[in-house]
Amino acid sequence: MTKSVLYALLLTLIWSCNETTGNKQIADSALAGSLGNANNHTHQYSNPKLVEYKKYILQLDSCDAASSTIATKKFKTLFTGEPDGLCDSAFAIFNEHYESLDRNLNEKHQKDTTNYDPLFFVYEKGRELIIPQKLTAYNKKLKDNGFEVAMDEGMTFILQDRDFISTHFYSFVSSSMREYLTQLNKENKERLETDGGLIISPTQLAERIIWFEKFMRANPTFLFTSKCVDIKTNYLTILLTGMDNTPLYDNYETQKLSQLYEHGYQLLLSKYPNSETTKFVKPYFRALKQKQTEKADYLLKQYRKKGTIY
Repeated sequence: MTKSVLYALLLTLIWSCNETTGNKQIADSALAGSLGNANNHTHQYSNPKLVEYKKYILQLDSCDAASSTIATKKFKTLFTGEPDGLCDSAFAIFNEHYESLDRNLNEKHQKDTTNYDPLFFVYEKGRELIIPQKLTAYNKKLKDNGFEVAMDEGMTFILQDRDFISTHFYSFVSSSMREYLTQLNKENKERLETDGGLIISPTQLAERIIWFEKFMRANPTFLFTSKCVDIKTNYLTILLTGMDNTPLYDNYETQKLSQLYEHGYQLLLSKYPNSETTKFVKPYFRALKQKQTEKADYLLKQYRKKGTIY
């Protein structure tokens, strides 16, 4: 099992699934608390439509992909014609359910002993590939409800198909929410890593960090600011420390910095010299170039203390 699949599975363990009823029941007091957790929009969670939607969501099967479409239909029933600020808050409720489904579906998939490899067999000229109906039905249900089967290093797992979000929610939410969701969809399709190594280049990673930095500066009261901070912090951590199979050094013994990361750092210095990110990268990059290992380690320690990186 690859590290990326293991990571996805680890996330699923945070949530449990009631396999008898498939339902999650929460007391009204817990409901009220959960409605107030989204930053900057807490005043809207007294709205009766939001309370109704949250209660409806909590009654859905959190292990059945079809509940994503059911939740979407209810969203449209309740919030068509409503202000986009209210729709943003309602989408936050849907998104919590969508992410829970992602975790639960992955957990069930990893326990499933079915061989899903035929979904990824390539057609050969002159030979018709027969995929078992059970697999095509499984994959279609996922695709119809905002997910899909993906493969990484020979292991299959469930991946979000965020085109589902764009199809059903973009016309309801605010322009800032739409911009954020568009970026997430783009990054979801590009992916980030596989088997402990980067799929994208450190240069692309640096551009992602700058995107989130600019977005948060332009939208200081954004509903998902905490999520943006988490993503940006994770990306910067990788950019400064590397990954197991995309290491920071070409040669650790000689402290020869990888050209891939050097290009990422140079991009920040040349294209975004005044960015907040570059202020952290510049002294660290200088220390690495001068092979001042202790200074570089000290800077990382300080960045971790401040919460700049993990």
